[in-house]
Amino acid sequence: MPGADVLVMQFCREDADCAVASIAMYLAIPYNEVLRAVVATDRKDEGRTGLTNEEMQKVAKRLGYNLRWYSAADPNFDPDETYGILVVEEHACVLRNGLVIEVNGSVWEYDTYILNEGKEAYGVLVATNTVPRY
Repeated sequence: MPGADVLVMQFCREDADCAVASIAMYLAIPYNEVLRAVVATDRKDEGRTGLTNEEMQKVAKRLGYNLRWYSAADPNFDPDETYGILVVEEHACVLRNGLVIEVNGSVWEYDTYILNEGKEAYGVLVATNTVPRY
């Protein structure tokens, strides 16, 4: 199963750090360790304006993990069977088997989240070689 078996809640600490918190939560890596990897990977603005999918993949790679992109537009995409970093319009959170775990601590059913937030799901980043660390 990709992602950590145990999900440890991580919360945003700064503006535009939803990707940092999502990577930390999904891979079960302490927030500060992920943040150090962001700074080392994105030396220009150190992640202050958020991270793209490609930048999240580079950060994960620096931490020893490969993230693969799966489009939510793919007819085989099933949020109830997916565990990964959910990317919606300018935001990242964790999708775990039909539940969206937000970086503010709220937990939503996937369909309710998409409907209430009014955001389009672009896809998920799923680890191909994750080993739980907690």
